[in-house]
Formats: sequence, structure tokens, C-alpha cells
Amino acid sequence: MNLSPNRVDPGLKRVLNTWLVDSGATHHFCGHRDWFESFTSLQIPVQAAETTMNATGYGTIQLKLGNRAVTLQDVIYIPNMEINVISTERIKKDNAIGYSNHNPHGLFDIRTNQLIEAISVKSDLPTIGGKALTSKFGIGLHYAEARPKGITMDLAHRRLGHFGETYIRQLAEGLATGLTLTTKRLAKKCAHCMMGQAKVQPFPDNITLTRSSRPFETIHMDLLEAPTAALGTGFKYLWCVTDDWSRMVWCTGLKNKNIFRPWITWKAFIKRQYGDKRPIDIKTIRMDNGGEFQLTELVDEWELEGIDLQPCVAYSHHQNGVAERVFQDIVNHAISVLQEANLPIELWYEVSRTIVRIKNVMPHSFIGCTPYQAMWDRPPDVSYLRVIGSEAWVLVPKQLREHKFQPRAVKCHLVGYEGSNQYVLWDPARNEIVWARDLTVDEYQTQYTEELQKFANDQVGCLVSYDNRPYDNGAPSQGEIHEDLPPVDSTSAYQ
Repeated sequence: MNLSPNRVDPGLKRVLNTWLVDSGATHHFCGHRDWFESFTSLQIPVQAAETTMNATGYGTIQLKLGNRAVTLQDVIYIPNMEINVISTERIKKDNAIGYSNHNPHGLFDIRTNQLIEAISVKSDLPTIGGKALTSKFGIGLHYAEARPKGITMDLAHRRLGHFGETYIRQLAEGLATGLTLTTKRLAKKCAHCMMGQAKVQPFPDNITLTRSSRPFETIHMDLLEAPTAALGTGFKYLWCVTDDWSRMVWCTGLKNKNIFRPWITWKAFIKRQYGDKRPIDIKTIRMDNGGEFQLTELVDEWELEGIDLQPCVAYSHHQNGVAERVFQDIVNHAISVLQEANLPIELWYEVSRTIVRIKNVMPHSFIGCTPYQAMWDRPPDVSYLRVIGSEAWVLVPKQLREHKFQPRAVKCHLVGYEGSNQYVLWDPARNEIVWARDLTVDEYQTQYTEELQKFANDQVGCLVSYDNRPYDNGAPSQGEIHEDLPPVDSTSAYQ
């Protein structure tokens, strides 16, 4: 079927105000500029059959289907196109509307399985309500995808580690940059959140929370024991420190419960990174009564510095509520991410570090903004975030390819972010944690399944393994010093 502006099939003539519903189209296409509610100019080559057409932009269009208004996302505008195309693939992903060519023949709501509008046959062509046409043959339209102006709440929810809708809407409304939502609510309840975040309902209380008067006046700390050693590092514990004033969190992996050296490293890091903005003067440390916080050398140092130690009563961990809530958030969202992506439990450390990064840029109800903004007086940029666990195709440098016909990329899974323009990935073929810069991320492919790769991942020289990883020495992980990560293009690798 030819869709060029002047060579439309005779059976589709005089249908300028109709839509063709096509199961072979990868995106929606429209030839009416005035139908767009939002529009972004961009030159995009479109291939249809043997014809190449030039699209001049993309945007959103409101379309009435049955008794509901549906917003078509990322509709490609091709001037003078004589028919308009609805992609069944995109309307399913963006609007939860399915297409059936069986009885009943029509479009239906995936969530309720109710028919939205039936398809009838007119002039030898199936039509929907006189507005849309459908074809049993795929047209095969495709184009070089541009970065969308906005994303759905469902995709943002997955990118941001399964945090709640309210927090994500607050980010999009001004608490962060690089995030525009096209929908305000999840299409349906997230099953992965139900698995990871179910909890006992709270008991009513009349406790009034008080906040420190400045950063680092009071800090909370706790230690989390993992179910297994982390891949690559062998870490068995996660030590977290939370600033009471900003609610900023720092985490460090440990192989044992001795936190003396990590404490020295964290304190030096804080003074170096934050000392030029404000004095670093810790007055109070709140913690549980665990043995890791009762080390003689550590307690002696705190007492010499005049720090007031406030351990909670034995078996009363709720007295250390701030630190316990931090671990609750980390574990809950890590479970959701690991379940969604079907990642091995040995990746708990990498996923937890990423959740801490995301938590630092999420709105906090107690302080009224994000911890990042409270600490740095500017909103965080979240445009570089992608769905944790997504398939990522990593570029193999040409210097390491033995010949020109060797595959140029290997498949890994995104598990985090590190340093400046570096991304942390899990290589399932070698079962190693690696770094990379040049990669293509497919956010719609997150489920890991075991499979044999047709090329050797050990030939990828741009990936750096744990042998030289800088934070192996226990340096804290924080969300604020890596803001210069570039946004990952979901369709094309950086060159």
C-alpha cells in the first residue's frame, strides 16, 4: 500500500478526515497540522513501501472514540498526507486500548475488556464510527524516532524506581527539570509495587516531628544486612546516613559490620564536598543499639568531638524512625525493580544505590521539596534517568573489533549510574558489573531471560569491571554529585 501524498490507493481516496487503524505501523501519522494540540518541529524521514516521505514534526492529537476522548501521543506530522494512521502498538502502550480482528471486531479497553467502538464495513473498507479505517495488512511505516517531549505516568513511574504518583507529579510541576508528563495517573495499579511495598497499616499516634535548624546538625544512621553477597564487590551490608534537615541520604556497601573506616571516609567526603557552602558541625547522632555502633574506638571519637549519641532502646527500632523509613523505602522499591526486571538478587547493592539516588531527587513531605534542592538550592535534573533493568546495547570500540563484520554491540541490563557520563550495567553473559558510556536503552524491554549471545562480551573494551572501580574502598554513594550525566537516547547510541 502506497501512502505518498499523491499516490494513495484508489480505495482510500477522499478519506482526509478518517483514520486507518493499522497493526503494522510503529507510530501514529497525520496530515492535518491544525489537528495537533501540541507540536514540536523536527525533520524526520519516513519510509512507506518504496516511498520516502519527510515528516516535519510530532505532537499530540485528541481523538474521539466511542464516548471517550483519547489522546494520541507522538503523532508524526506528514504534510498533505491523504490518510491518517493509528498504530495499534502505540495506542495499546500509551492508552491501554487493544485491537481485535475477531468477533467482536473493534477497539476495546484492555483494563475492563469492554468494547469501545465496533468496526463495520463500508465501501469494502472496514470503518469505525465513520472516523477510522482498518486494514488487515501492515503498512510498515517506520521512522528514526526523536526524543519525545513528554512521557506517560507509567513510564515515569518505572524510571523513578516505582515511587508514588503524587511525588512524580510534584517533580513534573516544578520540583525537577527534564520531566514532562502526558498522563497524570497510572493506567492501572502496578503489580510490582504491590509485591514490594505491601506493609502493616500504621498505628495512630500524636507524635510531632521536629526538624534540625541546619544541615548536618543531626544525622541518622543504620545498617542493613543483605540476603546474599553483592555481585562483584562481595558487600553483605548497606550502611546509610541521613541528614535530618535535608533528608539527603548517603549509602556505602560493607563486607562486615565495622563502620569505623566508612565513618572516617564519609566525614571527610562531606567536609570536602559541602564544607565550602556551610560549616560541617555534627551535634547529634541517632542510631539503633546495634553492636556496630558500640565500637570503642568509634564511640571514643564521637565523645572527643562532643557529639551527643542517642541510641534507641533495645528492640524499639521505631525510635530510630527516620533511618528505618529510609531502609523501608530502599527495600520496597528495590523489590519492585528486581521483580519487574527479573534480575538476580545478587544485584541488590547496585539497585539499592540507584534507589538512593532517585530518593534524593524525589519530593519529601516533611521538608516540602526534594532533598537535593534543600541541600543545593536548585531543582534536580532527572532527564537522564531510564527504567532500571532495561536492555542496553553497549557499543564495542572499533579498535577492539577483530574485523569489520564483527558485531558492534553487546546486550547488558541497566542497573545504575556512576560518575560523569558513565552508566552501570549488568552483563549477564559474564555475570559481571560493568561501566559504559556509549549505549542504546530499550525501556520497553526490561524482563531478563537467559539466552546465549552470539558474540563474546569479554571483547568489550569500553566496559570497566570492578577491578578498578573507585568506590570499592567504601566511598559513599550520593545522588547529587553526578548531575552532569547526559540523557541517554532511547533509540541511538552516543558517538
